Amino acid sequence: MNVLPSILHPGEALTVYHTSPTLSSLSKPVVLWTQQDVCKWLKKHCPHNYLTYVEAFSHHAITGRALLRLNGEKLERMGIVQETLRQEVLQQVLQLQVREEVRNLQLLSRSEMRRGAKQRRMRRGELERQRAPLLETSPSLSPDPCHSPSPRHPLSRVQELLSLNT
Repeated sequence: MNVLPSILHPGEALTVYHTSPTLSSLSKPVVLWTQQDVCKWLKKHCPHNYLTYVEAFSHHAITGRALLRLNGEKLERMGIVQETLRQEVLQQVLQLQVREEVRNLQLLSRSEMRRGAKQRRMRRGELERQRAPLLETSPSLSPDPCHSPSPRHPLSRVQELLSLNT
């Protein structure tokens, strides 16, 4: 689907909009497109002048990375001399750049969310590791009050240990 989200409200999730023209490469970033992927994209997005474009793009071995960097001057040097044809391609390339930028931001956002969740899990695990020795030595902090040893003052364990050393 080649639709951009209109307005994203707080709490709404972003959806990845695929920009690749083939099912086999739906998640492939444009910068990784082959010449064949670019030709398929041209056929879909510039069908009226496809033969003109595909000849020039194939002759100049335009890949996805090169496609994203095209401008009017480069298209003219490639042999696309009509201004209207250059503008048609550039308009489609601009839309592709926007879609790809949205896709990259969504991936970055998901990565940040995963990293944040991982950091929270790590902090939670660290707190549990710090708390574990307290639970082992202090009956008043025992996780199961029904099976804890008889109630003692927390300092009694320290006194007990000190008496062993003397």
